[in-house]
Amino acid sequence: PIKNPGFMKLGYLTMKSINRIKNSFNAHPSNRRDFLIREIKEFDERVNPFWDEVSRHYNFITVRNKEYLNWRYCDPRSRNNIILQAERSDHILGFCVLAIKKHLEDYPVGYFLDLLTLPDSHNVAEALIEDAVDYLTNIGVNIICCQTIDNHPYESILNKHGFVNSRINLQIFYRPYGEDGIKSLKNAPANRIHFTFGDIDSLPTELPEAR
Repeated sequence: PIKNPGFMKLGYLTMKSINRIKNSFNAHPSNRRDFLIREIKEFDERVNPFWDEVSRHYNFITVRNKEYLNWRYCDPRSRNNIILQAERSDHILGFCVLAIKKHLEDYPVGYFLDLLTLPDSHNVAEALIEDAVDYLTNIGVNIICCQTIDNHPYESILNKHGFVNSRINLQIFYRPYGEDGIKSLKNAPANRIHFTFGDIDSLPTELPEAR
């Protein structure tokens, strides 16, 4: 049960209508697939050259190499995450990591912990989002949350697949190593910043109320 369900439903339908109108004017990446998306249990050595390529296109991003990703997302002591990986031949094109929280047993909430693709591979990002939403929907998840930077290229793709802006801003406290770190963050355009739920220590157990 949620507070003011009629008001919440009206707000959701309004945002969905706004998204539909905006999407009608925006071009979207092709959904043609010449690659495979599969579920994996851990990241292999191929993710390191993927990370080397991706890291050159971001001013602000946490390391995403094999050692870090397997520690962060694949250790069974943390949580049972779902990892979808896009690949072509022996090359990784992108991945997304999903989690499910059951703070309310009858109202499970899904989270995109991470979503990362090669630069300008918007068709790969769209395919991962589409498959992830289908996966969570098919197992009965009621609501899906994804954190992204305002005006990031992923934002328009998420909107196309039914996501709406919650109007909730998270306060992030960041301690850089030297002044260069904070300068690179302040001066970076949205498409050169990567920050997701996977970069924070814990997920919200319930959606906070907008104030």
